[in-house]
Amino acid sequence: MKILYLTILSVFFCQLSLAQLTVRNDAYIFATDIEVYVEDDVNLTEANSTFYLRDEAQLIQGPGNTGNSGVGRLSVYQEGNVDNFAYNYWASPVGNVSANTTGNTDFIPNQNIFDVVDLTNSNPAGFSTTGYNGTSSPLNIEQYWLWKYNPGTAYSEWDYVGQSGNVEAGYGFTMKGTDAGNQQYDFRGKPNEGEISTAIGNGQETLIGNPYPSALDALAFIHDPNNVPLLDTGTLYYWDHDPNANSHVLVNYRGGYGTFTITSGGVPTYIAPTYDTYNADGTFNSTGTASTSGKVARRYIPIGQGFMVKGAATGTLLTSDSHRVFYRESAVDSEFLLNKNLWCHAK
Repeated sequence: MKILYLTILSVFFCQLSLAQLTVRNDAYIFATDIEVYVEDDVNLTEANSTFYLRDEAQLIQGPGNTGNSGVGRLSVYQEGNVDNFAYNYWASPVGNVSANTTGNTDFIPNQNIFDVVDLTNSNPAGFSTTGYNGTSSPLNIEQYWLWKYNPGTAYSEWDYVGQSGNVEAGYGFTMKGTDAGNQQYDFRGKPNEGEISTAIGNGQETLIGNPYPSALDALAFIHDPNNVPLLDTGTLYYWDHDPNANSHVLVNYRGGYGTFTITSGGVPTYIAPTYDTYNADGTFNSTGTASTSGKVARRYIPIGQGFMVKGAATGTLLTSDSHRVFYRESAVDSEFLLNKNLWCHAK
């Protein structure tokens, strides 16, 4: 078994492949714009053992089933693309670190979202309990807008998360942006891996997403034999919030769900939503107007992206390491809301 102990790794290759990865004490890994492939587990042993993914570097793990461990943290950036009046739907690539646990753990916002200082340093994000508008510098997230939905059929079935609530691996959550618009967040914690299950109900919606620190292939996810009978029409639903609807009042919201499907042969279809308006109880008020954001969901789902699914039957959806791919968000078939390309770009 290959175990790698590192002080620093600054790599300029297309792929680094390891059987197992262990980082000890204050050692760290710094991966830039590459795929780091680990056959089995990642063990970030001590609290100051760190794994940095930068410039679209991604971690992919193989079929080993030991489970990730340690109280160190993987750090990966993602940017929201809405302002403080609008929602992004998220799914965390990391979970909370806790002693003596192996395998995936729950995401907790005030434990896993950090404010970027420089390339390797971040401070815990701030969370407000009294306001509604998130701010960028320093990062302050309005906890009132953090919610999850799994599963349900009515607006009243959203579950409050706030700054200290738990979101299980594989499930998504909502979060409004900040006054900066394109806000950068540092997700730090134990990297998610392995087979991840999310509940789905017949005729009900569930907010899930890409739970890994790598891209997720929508084709592999949708057409997984476990998922085919469970996903209604094999469709993923992406929330798109009108950027001109500058209000926190529900009846003034304008937004809707764009739909993404892909055939087993790899032919994708994305239908942009209409910007619907809503009643105070969350029901539709009108058919709305066409989306103007220009956002398009694509085959390779970026790190952190959340989306809704609707059940064709009651069961458990499967997200698996076998669905993961190294695909850069900047490439043609990925966008946060590509014939696979593994060419190398040295920094």
